[in-house]
Amino acid sequence: DRLVDWASWLGTLWADVAARLISDEGITGKYLANYVDTDSSGNSSPSELLISCCGKYHSIDTASFAKAISALCAKGYLSTVGVVKVQGQVAIGDDRTVSLVDFAGQSEFLVSHQLLLSSLHTLCLIIQPAPSFESSDHHHFGSWAYW
Repeated sequence: DRLVDWASWLGTLWADVAARLISDEGITGKYLANYVDTDSSGNSSPSELLISCCGKYHSIDTASFAKAISALCAKGYLSTVGVVKVQGQVAIGDDRTVSLVDFAGQSEFLVSHQLLLSSLHTLCLIIQPAPSFESSDHHHFGSWAYW
């Protein structure tokens, strides 16, 4: 499930527990907004529903989890948050392995790319976005031009 994967990639100490919560509780994207309360200033906090669910999973930081859920709901699609190292390594030949890292492509993360990439040991694979990004009414229209 993509939502379970999203939670496991949050990059927190409790990300795997959050993924288990989503799986165990049968949480789907359709009802995800019910787990967050948002005030008139746009600040998010855990709803009573999220607090109740997290009560069974004590290691989850409910306030941080609520912010992550709120950001996901605001964006409307799953994407990398920050930098996520893909679990495991890929063998290349007999004596070499590589680690894969997924860098967020959103504009707010672009400045960090120069800090994390080195031309000496980096191979960049840029994957073209969904066709909806080419639609002028999509809120990410034209973002592909950066790359």
